[in-house]
Amino acid sequence: WRLDQGPWQTVIGGAIEVPDQGTHTVEYYSVDVAGNREPTRVVSPTLRIDSVPPTTSPPSYTGTLGPNDWYRSPVSVSLTAVDATSGVSVTLYQVNTDTVRSGNSLLIEADGQHTLRYLSVDLACNQEAVHTATLKIDKTYPSTTHQLEGRTGSGGWFVSSPVTVSLTATDAITGVSAYSGIESVRYRVDGGPWQVRPASTTFALAVPGSQTSCTKLVEYYAVDN
Repeated sequence: WRLDQGPWQTVIGGAIEVPDQGTHTVEYYSVDVAGNREPTRVVSPTLRIDSVPPTTSPPSYTGTLGPNDWYRSPVSVSLTAVDATSGVSVTLYQVNTDTVRSGNSLLIEADGQHTLRYLSVDLACNQEAVHTATLKIDKTYPSTTHQLEGRTGSGGWFVSSPVTVSLTATDAITGVSAYSGIESVRYRVDGGPWQVRPASTTFALAVPGSQTSCTKLVEYYAVDN
């Protein structure tokens, strides 16, 4: 017998082993003790061996990436699989607890932290182990509220100085339960330099010493993670 048009080898009964991956041609014939040789035969169908599962690369993400691996837009996900021998048959994926689907691309739009599970199967039905990736999306702006504390008069005026200003920011998606949530609260008074503070901050506004009254413009906003 011979493998892939290689040198002829002699075997007395028993079996032969073809260990290599790929497509192989096996030819054989027998000779009796009188020297009679039968015509060469070929194992049919062609011998094909693939015992190695495919490999799917980590997902490729396309979207607007912000700090701390959070995306600020819907995210397109691409999955690429390769199989050196029989070829890739299908790639399967699941987002969180949704239905398992087949394909190499998907779009994730919802805010939150998502778990993506994926694997590929080759044409020989070898299945690779399940891979897991995490994707975080937050397209929602944080919200900041303010509170003023002091002795109030009429017409929206405070009649004592200083007045305490409290700013509190919240973020519905990144939230403090799993992440720091709010990166910072920023404010300025009367167009001055922006001050950067934690998610909750308090500061005082006072009437300048040379004045008996004044008005103050306080601008503020928050940035999440």
